[in-house]
Amino acid sequence: MFFNWILFNLMWLGCVFYGNIFAPFVLTWAVVYVCVNRAPIKQLLFIASVTFFGAFVDTMLMHAGFIQFPNQGQIIPFWLAMMWLSFALTINGCLSLLKHTPALQWLFGLIFAPLAYWAGINLSDASFGHPMWLTMIVIGILWSLMMLLFFGVNQRLNKAESFA
Repeated sequence: MFFNWILFNLMWLGCVFYGNIFAPFVLTWAVVYVCVNRAPIKQLLFIASVTFFGAFVDTMLMHAGFIQFPNQGQIIPFWLAMMWLSFALTINGCLSLLKHTPALQWLFGLIFAPLAYWAGINLSDASFGHPMWLTMIVIGILWSLMMLLFFGVNQRLNKAESFA
């Protein structure tokens, strides 16, 4: 778990500081993580789901003006999607301590996600498009709900006998 936490933080910082150039490192970590997993197909499905859903939510936050990027396109920058991929690898890693405690999952999303966004904004060339207090509340609420969703989906997927 400690190794997973260290790698996530390194991947997060790499994405913030180096952007898309750092993507191969995140992808390599993800491939190794899936390959050494007991249920690689289930893990791949879960990781892809979290990554795509998270990227979708951040894209919606971008279109709503909460997060702004230079040279903004229709979707979030690739490096931010790679941060989501890195985060997806923590649900069964260092964050697995939260798996039996929905209240802590909710609290984790409510408190730590806004802090991560605030840090990322301060370390990158992105910015908030609305007052910071409003952005932090919106992100906290979204993340508290997403944490419950991610852990719930993960639990159901881990209990599933097959994909049939």
